[in-house]
Order: sequence, then C-alpha cells, then structure tokens
Amino acid sequence: MTVIHKSPEDWRVTPNLVDYENTCTTFRWDAAPDVCAGMGDGLCNIAYAAVDRHAGGSAGGRTALRFVSESALTGETSGRDLEYSELASLSSRFTAVLRALGVGKGDRVFTLLGRCPELYVTILGALRNGSVVSPLFSAFGPEPVATRLRLGDAHVLVTTRAMYRKKVADSRSALTSLKHVLLIDEDIDDDIGEEEGATATGFWRWMEATPDGAPIEPTTADDPALLLLRDQVDLDSMDWLNFLVGIHKRLHVDIPEADYRKLRTLADVVGYVGSREAPS
Repeated sequence: MTVIHKSPEDWRVTPNLVDYENTCTTFRWDAAPDVCAGMGDGLCNIAYAAVDRHAGGSAGGRTALRFVSESALTGETSGRDLEYSELASLSSRFTAVLRALGVGKGDRVFTLLGRCPELYVTILGALRNGSVVSPLFSAFGPEPVATRLRLGDAHVLVTTRAMYRKKVADSRSALTSLKHVLLIDEDIDDDIGEEEGATATGFWRWMEATPDGAPIEPTTADDPALLLLRDQVDLDSMDWLNFLVGIHKRLHVDIPEADYRKLRTLADVVGYVGSREAPS
C-alpha cells in the first residue's frame, strides 16, 4: 500500500483545523463564535446553528449535504445536493408537520432510516420544534428497535415501509406512546395496522400539504435535544479503546480489563468513573 504524504504547501484550501494539539491547548470558550447569536439572548438550537443561520445569507446557495447512491440494477452512480436554503425550507416544513400532529417541545421523535435526505430533514425539523431526537441504527432487529421505542417513550417514528413491516409492525400494539408513524416511501396513507391510531402515514404526503416557515421553538443550552439508547457498550471496538484513553488522559482514571464486563451501559460507565475520579 502506498502512503501519500502531504504538507501544508500541498493544500488547495486551508483546513479549518490546522493544528489540533495547539488548538486544544489554546482554546477558550469566551473566544468561540456565538453560532446562535441571531436567536436572542440565552437561546440556542442545534438546527439554527447548523442550517438556519446560513440559509438567508450568501451561504444559502451553498451545498449543505451531498447524497451519492448506486443503482442496484445498473450499478450507475447518481447524486443529489441539498443547498442550505432548501434544507432550511424542508426542515421548517417538517417542524410544521410535527406541530400539526400535536407533537411539541420535549416529545420524542425517532428515526429508523439509512443516510437519506429524509433522515436529516426529520432530525433538523424535530430539533427546530424543541423535540428530542433519537436516531435508531437501521440494522437493529425487531426486538432492539421495540425496546428502544418503548424505553425512549417514542411519540413519532419516521421510517420506510419495509422497515416498519419487518421491525415495528408486530410490536406496534405494545408501544402505547407511539402515536404517529411516517413512511418516507409512501405518498398516501397506508393501511398498516388495524388498531385505533395504529396506521402509518406518508411522510411526503404531510410535507406537501404543510407550508414551510414554521418558527424555531425557543430553546436553551439546558433543553434536551438528543436521546441515545444503547443497551451495552461495544467492548471490542476502537471507540471503546479511544474512550478508555480519553478517560485516562482527562480524568486520570484507569479501568482494568477485569471490570469491563461490569460496564454494560453508559450509566454504568459514568457511575464507575465517578466513584474513582481523582480529586482535583
């Protein structure tokens, strides 16, 4: 394998982060830009910082997201770009959809999707609404999906028809908090489920019937935004190794391998580190 070495002289565009170690050493929060300044004093919203603040200015025409896919039939590659202005319009439209469905601040919006445009529209639109977002791994089986929807008190699920039928439909009646399922590949109401309120509805049907321009819910840095549910830590992953290194460097806590099996959840890890953290 050939290793390509590059120097600063080879850069066509200067990276935003040139010297990571120096940046970490010299960083000060009071010098960081206020990405939510346009929202008002004390207000903060991830969707505003990521998209809305760019949409109305000169950056509105810039590409925010690029999706590249390959046809399973022909093998041909196709792409789709979403500009900041378009992404802002779609996400604000989904915010309006949630409000039309009676979904408010703090309600849980789950996704069970691959990396498609609807995933990002849903997440950003829900964050604009002040809702709590929980993205589910699309390779999860029916039981892990049902467990997370139940424990997370899911109010809305956005998914595909195939994933719904395969992973959610059989447990839908037991998921009492789940009021709305939106299918991204259905343009009209679907007839999945026979129980009262257990039908699935077309995502784009709602999007096309709802105007954009819904204002952002006033949120602060203390409002919950994301809900990540994992029933166990992946002990064999590089993420776990990096996590251990980070705990050692920042908190001066070493976790011996013999204790790994005690740490099944993130709460277990937090409790373990808290009981062993060296006093400052």
